[in-house]
Amino acid sequence: MSKKKQPINKFKKSLLPIMAIPFISLIMYVYHVGYPQKVIDMKITDGVGYYDLFSYWKMIAICVIAGFMLLSILLQSRHYSIKKHSYVFKIYVPMAVYAFFIILSIIFSKYINFALFGMYERFEGGLVLLSYLLFVYYIVENIKEFFDLKYILYAVMAASSMVLLIAFFQGLKLDPLSTSAFLKLIGLTSEESASTTFAAGWAYSTLYNPNYLGQYTSLMLPVLVGILQYFKDKKLKIAVILIIIIDLFAMYFAKSSSAYLGLIVAVLMFIVFNIRHIWEKLLLRISFLVITTAVIAMTIAVFSGAFGNGIIKYLDSKTSVNYFDEDDFYVENIIVEKNKAIFITNKFTMNMNISDGSEEGTYNVFFTDGEDNYVNTSMNGNTMNFEEAPYKGVFRVKFYRDGYIDLLVRDIYGEGQIRFLYVPKEGIKGVVGVGNSIITDFKPSNMPVKLIGHEKMFSRRLYMWAVSFVNLRDNIFIGDGPDTFRVTFDQKDIIGKINTYYSSVIIVDKPHNMFLQTAQGSGVISLLVFLFMIMSYIAWSFKLYFKFAYNERQKVLGIFITLSVISFLITGFFTDSNVSVSPMFYLLLGLGVSINYMVSKNQKVY
Repeated sequence: MSKKKQPINKFKKSLLPIMAIPFISLIMYVYHVGYPQKVIDMKITDGVGYYDLFSYWKMIAICVIAGFMLLSILLQSRHYSIKKHSYVFKIYVPMAVYAFFIILSIIFSKYINFALFGMYERFEGGLVLLSYLLFVYYIVENIKEFFDLKYILYAVMAASSMVLLIAFFQGLKLDPLSTSAFLKLIGLTSEESASTTFAAGWAYSTLYNPNYLGQYTSLMLPVLVGILQYFKDKKLKIAVILIIIIDLFAMYFAKSSSAYLGLIVAVLMFIVFNIRHIWEKLLLRISFLVITTAVIAMTIAVFSGAFGNGIIKYLDSKTSVNYFDEDDFYVENIIVEKNKAIFITNKFTMNMNISDGSEEGTYNVFFTDGEDNYVNTSMNGNTMNFEEAPYKGVFRVKFYRDGYIDLLVRDIYGEGQIRFLYVPKEGIKGVVGVGNSIITDFKPSNMPVKLIGHEKMFSRRLYMWAVSFVNLRDNIFIGDGPDTFRVTFDQKDIIGKINTYYSSVIIVDKPHNMFLQTAQGSGVISLLVFLFMIMSYIAWSFKLYFKFAYNERQKVLGIFITLSVISFLITGFFTDSNVSVSPMFYLLLGLGVSINYMVSKNQKVY
């Protein structure tokens, strides 16, 4: 075979699956998920199904690409012999141990189907997690030279530019995903689309969630800066600069505080990498570029909804009677009697009194305080408004013909929904929870006692973090199974949910923390092994790049990929692993390991 054909064959056999990974984030197509009766009976879902646009087919793509990689490895096993390279004990050994605990947690899970394929709306089960690890192994074993690396970076640029450009237009309220042409393309009618988009007016691109978009922008910005320095072609540089600018706008439109935090930490780590050069020459071009980028990003953050609006709302909550925050009141107990629901907080008690009306099927409602004094209210259609403090402007009540009564509570995040069910001649049946479950036994919240009243801290994440952390005592060695959080979390913790969301019907489906998510799914030991693997890679990078020359483009790229990995880990404290962003993370991790190996072997790449 001629030398000219060898790169082409390698491109077809080895690089195509790798190049497909960045485009997973762009996949969107309708898939109707129907809940089995067994799942409906578990009371962990609302309704009987939904239209999934963002996650299911991404999961399928991840598994298919991993399947091609596995087939290639099996067919060319002689080329995948594990030698005593520097990355074997740093990456491969902990990766194998991590995979072992994932498999173990799947086998022993009570919910093996979810553990394998993932939970509804997420679909990041054990098969996907194992696919991520296969991505890393395959990439490291196949990326050995510049020809390979160049085309992967082209794919990263192309895919990220499309994801970020969609977010850019969404931020300008010109959402291309809401057009009839696009809805038709993905198999969805305009009538169905209203219930499937995440949040009108927010940027989320093809990633489903604004938090995921924020995580994606924070992950991509460092590597894009690295690519800018890596390529010499001026046209490519201009293209990358445009993508970086769009990334910053997308970060702004995502309104995700964790994205800015991840970027700030990445900048600080860059300074550590670059400390020798900062002392030698202050305005090196890369230092200037990165620091300028960070300043722009933080400036945007101050004036964006991520920080600016949050500060304004927080200050407003301290001065306005129209808001309560975590320091104002929290629910201590709810007591439901036949004709009375008693709402007991640390600041006040409110009684909802109900009696049958004079006409069949009607009922009368009035409210009293803790001393049974009548609370003045007024009606506007089917809505009751309170006319005196501390209820005015905070509480509303909505009535429905089917007997549902919603106590609506306003706080700095919006308006929560505490739903009661009243049946004439039978009385109050209880509080309505997930899946129309009726809750009558209001046990104390699962929140640690010392933290009760502070559930809303960190954008309402403290509740999920604290409860998840306490529950890890049962997941030290083996987890409940990957992506089983929704089914293992106590969805009947009504008091905890009300204190966090002022809602009884909300589904808590994720811990909003990648590390707690890993520990719950595959065990605490697996989390420690995963962290050992990542920290080994970062430590390896520090050792290689602490002293480097800026004309060594491969090292520059290696540094910035390491910064992307660090940024992803920081955002992981506030965001879960997900099928929209994690494939790109594991792609960059694999590339980072491969580049580190090439640098450690003193391979000069042009």
